[in-house]
Amino acid sequence: IRMGIPVILTIICGVMLNQMIIDMSWRILVIKGYFIIAVYLLLVFCLGLRKTERIGVIRRISKNWNKE
Repeated sequence: IRMGIPVILTIICGVMLNQMIIDMSWRILVIKGYFIIAVYLLLVFCLGLRKTERIGVIRRISKNWNKE
């Protein structure tokens, strides 16, 4: 159930995006795809993960970021 909310909100966002941008091309498809992926990741991070999981993700990202 915890992961259901981000999925439902992402589907709603995707439907609204398709209603707003009606142009059809490969470039638009890729842009829409990246946008939906970004929305889903943000929603999962904010609504789907527990606090300890969020802290683990942030630590892993910051560790990899500082490595380079």
